[in-house]
Amino acid sequence: MNKICKKCKTPKELNEINFHKHKGSKDGFDIECKICRRNRNLNNYHKNRLNWRKTHTKTRLEKKEKIQETRSGRGAWWHD
Repeated sequence: MNKICKKCKTPKELNEINFHKHKGSKDGFDIECKICRRNRNLNNYHKNRLNWRKTHTKTRLEKKEKIQETRSGRGAWWHD
């Protein structure tokens, strides 16, 4: 059984190799193929790279501070 990707309009075999699973659809697979989804995700990442880095750097620093606070209460044997 084949399915046509909504993005590239290419008919591909309907299986887990070509399409991601999607429980909400009738056939149980996503509407775009894995290659098109990967390209879309990469394009979005590169368009928003600076915002992504700011957000994740801030989150990483917050987690680091929280870990250091937790470690400080463990006793003198614990070293950073």
